Amino acid sequence: MLENGTGSGSETVFACGKFDSKKRPKKGDKYHITATPKDEIFAMDWTATCTFSGETSEFKVA
Repeated sequence: MLENGTGSGSETVFACGKFDSKKRPKKGDKYHITATPKDEIFAMDWTATCTFSGETSEFKVA
């Protein structure tokens, strides 16, 4: 869905983008998110619910 995007957040809320208008996540659906921050070793890997869908979308870990 999103590759080479940018994002920021905490362990429970994460926002990322830029999503193409035809490939945006659906609010309320669950997504598996994996990311490795630039210059970091530890990857983020969790399932989160989309709480806002847009060019930059927001996800919350339940």
